[in-house]
Amino acid sequence: MKDIKSFRLLWIGQSFANFGDILYIVGLIAVIHSLNGSTFQMAMVPFITMISRFLGALIAPLLFERYSLKSLISFSQIGKTWFILLLALFIIADMHNTSTLIVLLLMTSLIGFFDGWASPARDSLIPRLVHEDKLIKYNSFLSIVDRTIQLGGWPISSILLVWLGSSTIFWLTFGLYVLSSIMMVLIRRMANETEPTDISTDDGKRFKGAKEGFKYIFRTPTIRTLTIAELLDSIANVVWIAAIIYVFIEDALRSGEEWWGYLNSLFFAGLLLGGMLGFKYEDRIQRNLVIIVRIGAVISSGLILLFAQLTNPWIAVTVSFLFGLFSQLKGVSHGTLVQISTPESVLPKVYSAQDALNFALYGVATMLFGYLTDQLGVRFVFNLSGGLLLVGAGILMFGSLSKVGLLQNNEDTNFKS
Repeated sequence: MKDIKSFRLLWIGQSFANFGDILYIVGLIAVIHSLNGSTFQMAMVPFITMISRFLGALIAPLLFERYSLKSLISFSQIGKTWFILLLALFIIADMHNTSTLIVLLLMTSLIGFFDGWASPARDSLIPRLVHEDKLIKYNSFLSIVDRTIQLGGWPISSILLVWLGSSTIFWLTFGLYVLSSIMMVLIRRMANETEPTDISTDDGKRFKGAKEGFKYIFRTPTIRTLTIAELLDSIANVVWIAAIIYVFIEDALRSGEEWWGYLNSLFFAGLLLGGMLGFKYEDRIQRNLVIIVRIGAVISSGLILLFAQLTNPWIAVTVSFLFGLFSQLKGVSHGTLVQISTPESVLPKVYSAQDALNFALYGVATMLFGYLTDQLGVRFVFNLSGGLLLVGAGILMFGSLSKVGLLQNNEDTNFKS
């Protein structure tokens, strides 16, 4: 039998950690603003976090060669906990000199680096902790939790910042990280999951392991198709960042900034409904994963192309809701296909490779789309986004997709501490 108790520890612990991530970034931006009020330096926080997560994802396969997933996700969270403690102590010391910003950004970089290899470890643990026929149900559930934290965490963190102050915010984050670390340690390891013992110092062997995820992606038709479509999605979805959507509301819809909130709220509602439908109709979706991925991709691309032409804000929020709904159903089915089409021993490396590519392309696309918005207008970038999604839909429609099931040894489903 699978270990639902460990799955529960995983999602609760990671939820604490994810909310803590948002909380400390809000607090850190407030601290940097109090130092000199520089917008550029405040913007360095998410930028450095993205770069650090990219580097963490690149190095992750080397760690997967040596340590179990349970060990890695535990060590990652414990490491983040120590660094947030140092960050809290540093802020209490109230050091306002030229080295303050450097130290703050260094701590941010290290926390982001740990996140870079914790994320693929978490996603790879899921199919080991729950039955394959329940993956849609639990992936949908995790998606609802993650989205809720991502969208609700920022306003809640801002309220807590005003109420408690930046110093207390870091101690609250420390508490959340401690709880998360305890839960990660308590996760039980599968009986057939032995601690990797390859500690070779041979550079060729180490980098062969590091490249394994990329090789598997490019040599496996189903995973290659899914990855290319996911990367196009990652680039296309840059249009939903606040800076671009705000310009769309102002220039294309000719509406006030309150519609930014409406669009986000309806998009979020669509995501939640999509997650709930996945949770409720898991069996039907599980039997039709490939169809849902393909239809969801076609509808999502059509909705973005429609959105790009709109002038009526009421229709825009409706389309935003529908896009959230279909992109969620497609995303959950897409993720489940990756999990059941990849051997468990390779899955963490595949996730690491995908994360590294996603972080790199998203960062470049953010700057490129911002430039194109200034030069060619916001409707152009939304049409470009829809075009990219349409290309991704074409790849999914005509590319190789097969639901082959888990390929790794799943016979022994007992767990050990």
